[in-house]
Amino acid sequence: MMKPSVNKPKDYLNAKKADEEYKNMIEEAKFKEKLLAPHASSTQVKLSVCVRKRPFSKKEEQNGELDAVSCANPQIKIIEPKMKVDGISKYIDDHTFTFDNTFGEN
Repeated sequence: MMKPSVNKPKDYLNAKKADEEYKNMIEEAKFKEKLLAPHASSTQVKLSVCVRKRPFSKKEEQNGELDAVSCANPQIKIIEPKMKVDGISKYIDDHTFTFDNTFGEN
């Protein structure tokens, strides 16, 4: 049985379709430092929330996806490329989240 064809939305995060402007905007928005604060010890608290950014998979690299997550303890920044309603102007939104500890992919 054949699967019906599905019209996929235009995925601007796919590097085959993404342009250098988005890549540059994302790189500019990333944290410049790896640690904004030293890692906190969890020995004196009952609950500690830690987040680790996973490395890109080989499939993601082959698909040319963009790394739009930045990590600098104790924060994680998600960078979201967007297009204004005029269909021409590109911009990014970034969302920063703070945890007890964050760890990069390395």
